Amino acid sequence: MGPESLLLFCGAAAIAFLAYGALLQLQRGFRSYEERYVKGAERTLESIYLAVSPQQVLAASLLLATVLGACVLGLTGQWVFSVFAAAAGLVLPMRTLKALKRRRDDRFEFQLVDALLSMMNSIKAGFSLPQAIELIQREMPNPIRQEFRIVAQEMRLGLTLEEALEHLHDRMPGPDVDLFATSVRVSREVGGNLTDVFAAIAHTIRERHRVEGRIRTLTAVGRLQGWILSLIPVIISIGIYWLNPDLIRPLWSEPLGFIFLGAAILLWLTAFFLIRRIVAIDV
Repeated sequence: MGPESLLLFCGAAAIAFLAYGALLQLQRGFRSYEERYVKGAERTLESIYLAVSPQQVLAASLLLATVLGACVLGLTGQWVFSVFAAAAGLVLPMRTLKALKRRRDDRFEFQLVDALLSMMNSIKAGFSLPQAIELIQREMPNPIRQEFRIVAQEMRLGLTLEEALEHLHDRMPGPDVDLFATSVRVSREVGGNLTDVFAAIAHTIRERHRVEGRIRTLTAVGRLQGWILSLIPVIISIGIYWLNPDLIRPLWSEPLGFIFLGAAILLWLTAFFLIRRIVAIDV
């Protein structure tokens, strides 16, 4: 074996070793990402009672990312656009699940006012609090029906009302459920009129929802302006690429263009999140 062949063999061995090491690191990174993804998806799926496994959500994310990336690459011929499309497809299923959970939580909070008033009237009519909870889980629609059904089932299995309400707060963390569970526990420990307590809690929750709606109305223009300002750079970039691709192609074909493109994306994301923080007002 000559020197050139030996050098070529050593180079090939070094490349194979580096490729093997990179493959191992990629495998470890994917396993870590899979564990975090599955754990987060499992909590979200359990909270919205969706009969889908976390592994199926992960598989759908990978499939959607592959399909979107391949379609964009086939349509535009630019791998930069395909990477962004694949990243969007990767996060879209999980974002959809979180949006469904947020929608369910909001609906539960609005239904809680009617549930408190219904329990107040039931107690005035001579029912006990567990009987009033049974009435809620039979007559009211989901999602509050699902949650109060679990509360009723846990009490049938031997848990106390306080423990069942604590589990309800663990499943539906929020100030309204916390206030409800705490008021019931304090009333059962030191005594008190639950009907007046429920009426006060319902009034507090209703007023908070009214203030939140007023704030959303007042900040609607700011949120719309934030979306418009965030979309303007994207729309202009797409328009320039459509009219004259040579003007914008150096952003991903030249080293200096990569730097400018990365800085522009970083500034764009910073401005987007700053605008969202400005118009987001907690009550």
